[in-house]
Formats: sequence, C-alpha cells, structure tokens
Amino acid sequence: MNFYILVLFLHILGAAGLFLGLGMERITLNHLSRASTAEQVLSWGPSLKLIRISFSISALLLLLSGLYMAGRVWGWTGWVIVGLIMLITLAGAGSMGGKKIGELMKSLSNSTGSLSSEISEKVSASFLHKSYK
Repeated sequence: MNFYILVLFLHILGAAGLFLGLGMERITLNHLSRASTAEQVLSWGPSLKLIRISFSISALLLLLSGLYMAGRVWGWTGWVIVGLIMLITLAGAGSMGGKKIGELMKSLSNSTGSLSSEISEKVSASFLHKSYK
C-alpha cells in the first residue's frame, strides 16, 4: 500500500472528525442555551469532554498529515497556507470557547435548581453561538 494513500486517508479522517465535532458542538450549545436548571447544563458535561477529545485528535490528524503532504507532494501553495491559517484560527476560537464553558461547568458543579440570570447569560453568550448564525 502506498504511504501517500494512508496519509491522505488520515487527512480525510481528520477533516471528517472536525465536521463531526462541529455538529456535536452545535447540538450541545443549542441544548445548553435552552437549559433552565443547573442539572440540565451539567448533564451535557460528558458531551463537552467528548467534543474536546474529538477536536484534538481530528485537528492533530489533519495538521500532521497535511504538513506531510504539503512538504512531500503539494508544496506550500496558497490553499495549503490558507487551510493552515484556518485550522489555527479554529483551534484558537475553540480554545477560548472551551475555556468559558469549562469555567461555567466548574461554577455549576455544586449547584442545583434553576439557573441564575448571570449563569443563563453565560450559557447563551453570543460568543459561543457566533459561528453558527
């Protein structure tokens, strides 16, 4: 089997994983914005961990396989550079959003009952939903 074909497969797998992660993130953020109790918000914690793991593995696969193919086959063409910039931008935005959601989950870890207006605002923050509008 050709090594390039294997690397290309890993690259496609990484891209598919990113799209899967974006879909999972959209569903999770929709449910979080509709939550009215701390329990409802906290029930989505495992999903957020799965999304974080999925994004990390997918981005790493995409980056490493893309760098290999750019260095060996395609060269540093414009679309390769734009793709690399977009991947870095996506990682940065995801990191900021993930940090805010992580802080929110920590603040709710011992809470029960309905959400305060401050927490509801954080869950429905336009920053978290900006990329989906």
